[in-house]
Amino acid sequence: MRVLIVEDDMVIAGNLGPIITRAGHDLVGLAADKGSAIALLRSTRVDFAFIDIHLLDGWTGVDVARVAGEEGAVAVFTTANRSLVPADFAGACGVIEKPYRDEPIEAALAYVAARLADGRAAAPPPPGLELSPQWAKRLNATRRARPAATESRPGV
Repeated sequence: MRVLIVEDDMVIAGNLGPIITRAGHDLVGLAADKGSAIALLRSTRVDFAFIDIHLLDGWTGVDVARVAGEEGAVAVFTTANRSLVPADFAGACGVIEKPYRDEPIEAALAYVAARLADGRAAAPPPPGLELSPQWAKRLNATRRARPAATESRPGV
């Protein structure tokens, strides 16, 4: 996947980059403010974006998440203040709360990559990733649509 980091804290952004590349994805850009993030989303193919809520220019990442969705990218908020994520998640897939470790980031990347590959949200989200109501609904709809497994026992 082609991944964008939208984060105003360069230490956090600097830590995210190697996690993304170690997981086998391409880091296509880093933006610390709304304008740069939107410019990258509109000029570069982005499959996935980690988006902080507080940005350098005082704007929130909520606007960036909406544009990401319009441009076909899956967004995940990364924030220390979960209460600032709107009820509709601004179209984002989910949220990972800060401080976080490498594992939830890697797991979120793998989860979204798998969901993009098979076109559905069929597996439960990994620990550390809280799904948005829309993605949770897709997950539940996919589970209900699957036929019940039946056991076949020889000689019965």
